[in-house]
Amino acid sequence: MLFLRPDLVSPAYKNAEPLPARDQKHRIEIAKASNWPGYWGSPGFASAAAGAAQWKANSAMWVELALKILDGFDYRQMKRFGDEIRTGEASIGKPNRQHNQEIETREREWLKKNGIE
Repeated sequence: MLFLRPDLVSPAYKNAEPLPARDQKHRIEIAKASNWPGYWGSPGFASAAAGAAQWKANSAMWVELALKILDGFDYRQMKRFGDEIRTGEASIGKPNRQHNQEIETREREWLKKNGIE
């Protein structure tokens, strides 16, 4: 977001507590915490330059995949992210959709409370 829309990023990110995750299992442990702020990693290290580099790398990866598909690569044989997280999602204790709905409800309540609706 710092790269694409820095105006949407609160300056408070610079002081956000680092929450590094070693692997998917550790991410799940962090996410189970009742006070989980909704991120992993170290937001304080974020920068527009890092975002630009990540954007460039991701774009190159997707272009490469598109070209492979155009050359005949069978993308249906690829692992999908959703297939990989199913076990992780189940271990969190609630379906992803329910979790997202709870977040949306809290966010809408906050917006209403702060007159931003």
